Amino acid sequence: MGTIYQDTVDQDTTARSSMGEGLIEAKLISREYCLSHWVITFSQSGQCINADLSKDVIRYSRSPLPEVVSSIAFRIKDAKPPIDKLLEDLWLPFMERSREFCDCVQWVWGVIYNYSRLDYIETVSTTGISRDDLVEELVRRQSNALNGIELGLALSEIACTENYCGRDLRSNDRSGSHPGRAKSPSNC
Repeated sequence: MGTIYQDTVDQDTTARSSMGEGLIEAKLISREYCLSHWVITFSQSGQCINADLSKDVIRYSRSPLPEVVSSIAFRIKDAKPPIDKLLEDLWLPFMERSREFCDCVQWVWGVIYNYSRLDYIETVSTTGISRDDLVEELVRRQSNALNGIELGLALSEIACTENYCGRDLRSNDRSGSHPGRAKSPSNC
């Protein structure tokens, strides 16, 4: 088992690149089809391009990403090759199989592994995560983010239930015991 790295869920860990220096970053965001979704961001010389694998399509954008939950950055060696060359060599997964689940972890790991194999990027991230430990770290951060999302949803449901206990809700309660009023749960 690899090293456990500091948990960065809910922290802005986006690496800052200096002029000319390039970065490839795995960024964890939330999407409708994958609540804890990894994308790749290429940044160099003031340019930024996001690559997002969703189902069987890779989408590119220059728009800022929504709330970045966590990120892992790898430096482009000697600020070369340029982003355009990196995009030409972007690893594409085998797209012919049906996708029941999001493959973002495997894809992001494959992209970074391939770039390090081609000697385009450093093999250790800016925060000390080695290429060999990357897949475990991606899964760990994704799981921690999902646990946070599930906890947030559970707390929202509890708060919602507590807000409605004992209130006059004008429901279609036809039990006859309280016409026009919702029954309060017994634990309220």
